[in-house]
Amino acid sequence: MFMLCVQSAWTQSIVKDICIGMGNSNPGSFVALGNLTCFVANDGLHGYELWVTDGTEAGTTMVKDIALGSADACFYHGRLLFRTSILQVLNNRVYFFANDEIHGFELWSSDGTELGTHMIKDIMPGQISSSVNLSLTKAGNYLLFAATDGKHGTELWRTDGTDTGTVLVKDIFPGPQQGNPVNFFADSNLVYFAANDNIHGYGLWKSDGTEDGTIFLKNTAPAGDFGDSVPYAKFKGEIYYSGYSLDIGTELWKTNGTSSGTTLIKDINPGKPDASPMNFCVMNDHLVFSAVSRTTGRELWQTDGTEQGTVLIKDIRTGKEGSDPGRAVALKDKIYFTASDSIQRTEFWVSDLSDTGTHIFIPNSTGSQHFKNLYADGGVIYFTTDSADTGLELWKTD
Repeated sequence: MFMLCVQSAWTQSIVKDICIGMGNSNPGSFVALGNLTCFVANDGLHGYELWVTDGTEAGTTMVKDIALGSADACFYHGRLLFRTSILQVLNNRVYFFANDEIHGFELWSSDGTELGTHMIKDIMPGQISSSVNLSLTKAGNYLLFAATDGKHGTELWRTDGTDTGTVLVKDIFPGPQQGNPVNFFADSNLVYFAANDNIHGYGLWKSDGTEDGTIFLKNTAPAGDFGDSVPYAKFKGEIYYSGYSLDIGTELWKTNGTSSGTTLIKDINPGKPDASPMNFCVMNDHLVFSAVSRTTGRELWQTDGTEQGTVLIKDIRTGKEGSDPGRAVALKDKIYFTASDSIQRTEFWVSDLSDTGTHIFIPNSTGSQHFKNLYADGGVIYFTTDSADTGLELWKTD
């Protein structure tokens, strides 16, 4: 359901009720395709499928029922894993993983029409899925992703949008074992990610989409240990990420793309306990993120790239519990994010990066726990929430 929330008058108008009544269409994975926006949603009849909107009721439609009936084409249900397909645009087409219940989850493409929506390649022939990560990352003229063809295990692949141009980039962990590239972050023609080559353990890698250009950078954990190398943002020409070390746990690191230039910024949670920085957002000369400290729990932090300039913005939920700030987006010299108050109610917050300038933006009067999926585009922030009249649907605010 597309909803309009006008901040000045606190009024709202419905554009389309995708899942009629109190049902949840749960729209997500938004991406712009020309003058349209593509996303994944469930109308209660067809399962999670690819949708498109031009911002009008008539122009908000399901693109194609890829998995016929109520089956989910763009949502993976695992024993312990649930994922929605990530959408990416390349050469005026949107790419995603979908399961038509014939081929398993494979790479698909669409121009926003039913006739223009088709599978690109059956990487893992038959009904077994080539990927359950369901993630694509754009780097230059390629989309990079993790997949298996049944011969190499889950490794790094790329596509130019064609069958013949969808190929294995590098067998990072040689043979049928899993290199298992995860946590992709694109920087122009490069992509950074974590993987295991059976020599260094899980560490930070980079790739330009070629075998020779796929290079191990660093792992501060012992060989074979799982290092949480999670690239998150580019800031001041460097890549900032959450990196693991045996001595200090998971803390804030940065890299300039070389092994020697991959360094720790600050041990936010001193000693071995993890700070686990995440939900990064660049706002002017600062990088904003959430992190855990032993005195505040998970709260909102900022850094200018130095140890001294890496500081707590506000202890929103005082004490060790933490407010658990969600993904932040920047708009008009402020950041917007979700956080939990003292009674564990999810609120929509705004911050100018000062303690006093960090406060609730939209009061949560209904007790909803579902402010999420913040996405900024064209001077507007889209987000998902519910209300007394609707299920979990799509809203926007200026």
